[in-house]
Formats: sequence, C-alpha cells, structure tokens
Amino acid sequence: MKTKSSQAGVVKAFLNDIDAKSGTGNLASKIYHGVRILQHYSVVEAVLGDDIIVNRECWSRGFARCPNIPVPYRSLPITGLVGVLGYNLEALRDSKEAECPIDPVPSLEWELEHVRWVEIDGHRIGFNYGLLIDYDRHYAYIYRIVQDPWRRSRGVALMDPGFDVKIKKKVTITDLIRRWKQRSLREQYIDRIKSWQDLRALNHIGPLVVRIRETGRPEIRIENGVIVVESRADITFRVEGYHLLGKRGSVARVVALNQNDRVVGLWLVGRDATGQLWRTVFHPFYYRYRFWSLERLAMGLDSDDVIVLES
Repeated sequence: MKTKSSQAGVVKAFLNDIDAKSGTGNLASKIYHGVRILQHYSVVEAVLGDDIIVNRECWSRGFARCPNIPVPYRSLPITGLVGVLGYNLEALRDSKEAECPIDPVPSLEWELEHVRWVEIDGHRIGFNYGLLIDYDRHYAYIYRIVQDPWRRSRGVALMDPGFDVKIKKKVTITDLIRRWKQRSLREQYIDRIKSWQDLRALNHIGPLVVRIRETGRPEIRIENGVIVVESRADITFRVEGYHLLGKRGSVARVVALNQNDRVVGLWLVGRDATGQLWRTVFHPFYYRYRFWSLERLAMGLDSDDVIVLES
C-alpha cells in the first residue's frame, strides 16, 4: 500500500482504484469486503462503483477534516444503511435513485421534498439526517450514530470500519406520516395565530393596561372596568379580531406565544350587552379550537345545545 503525503493523494488513488494511505494511516483507500472504499478514521467516507457514493454521515473533529471528494458524486447515509438496515456496501454501490413512492399530500410537502429516495436490492428507502424509511417493509427508523471514530492511534483507517448506531424509535410508515401531519398542522395553526393583530386590538372591547413582570405565567384579568394584562416582555399576544354578537355584546380570542412559538396562554375576552367586561381562561391545549367552539365551551354547552337570541 502506497503512502501519500496528503489527503488529496489518497483520494486520487481511491478514484483510480489503487490502495493507498496517509502518512498517519488515518485515511486509506482499500478494498473492504470486495468493495473499494475510502476510510477516514473508522468511517467509510466514500464507496467507489460506477459513480462515487459519499457518506452523508462523514465525520471530522478539531484539526481532522473530511477529505475533499470531487464532483459529481451521490450521497447516502452509509453508516445508517449498514448499521440500521443491515445492507452491505456492495448493495449500496449498486443502488439507484428512486422517485418518492408516497402520493404528495399538501400538508406533507415540506417533509417529502426533504426526504430523498433510493432503491437498494429492490426496496425503496427514504432518508434524511437521522431518519431511514424502509418503505416496502413498512417501517421507519429514527436513529443516531453512537460510535466515536476518534481513536488515538496511528493506522486506524487500516482497521475494519465501524457502523455503530442507536435506534431511538422504530415506527410504522402510517404512524410516521400521522406525526408529520400533526407537526405540519401545528405549524399552520401557529402561522395563522402569528398573523393576527397584536394586543392593542383589545382596545376595541375596553380600556387596556399592560404590565411587564419578570416571572410568572401570562395573565389577563378584569379590574375595575379595565382589561389588565401581565406578562414577561418576551411573551407576544395575538388577538383574533373581535366578534360583534348583536345584543350579546362582543368577544375576542387572545393567544400568548413564547419565543419558541409555544402557546402559553389562551383567553376569551369580551363585553356583554350591559357593558360589563368579562374574560374566560382556557388551557393552552385548546388553541386549535374554533372561536365559536371556545365560546360554547365557556358556557358549558355541548354540540346538541342551541343558543337562542333574546327577542
């Protein structure tokens, strides 16, 4: 095996299907189980076939940098495909790019366009960072690489490569799509809430006083005919335009969001037909409920009850 003075020299030997190693032996072009690989420490950096397949899960630390692979090349999660699904490198070398087998769903467009697909040994595999979708076997795996490729010894790339991973979750494809839908729907709800008016819209219902405090959950109270809001400065309040309810007065829905766009408060605030201010506090869980559903919940009405307006 020839010794090269630089990573570029070892990469060139790899591209020419020649054995070579760096001076420290921490980068090597070699044959492993009948396949030409470029090994960086204990990680398979790339596989040589009709084209170059680069490991999306390559590794570098401190002064150690991944070798520069010239384009064009394809990328696959080599460590995950071997460590999670048990494919051998020869199967990965013969893999082909594939179309997404899942029919496009509007609420899943972001997720689907970020999942790439490949056909390996007749099976369609989808992948993203830390995710493998074994579509034809109906399972998906969420995982992380647990091996530490840093070994304080020279010649580590001349040893067998490692494929150690930890599976954090194994779920069915149906469950994975359901989770995607839930996450996507939540994002849609939050985006809609963030498009509402800010707290000052409550002035349409009654006088408003805002108090900033250092700690504690956000709170809305009614004091002496005034709407009083207490909150930290990093909490934002969004108000869905107040609804006029004829003789029953007017009402607005208020949602409080923290810096991470988590709902931390939910209220209905209104003025009844006599001019009296009122507010109802809800658990933040109900932020997805429609305006009228919250009103019925506040009055203790179920779906069969009918609200009759006074004549």
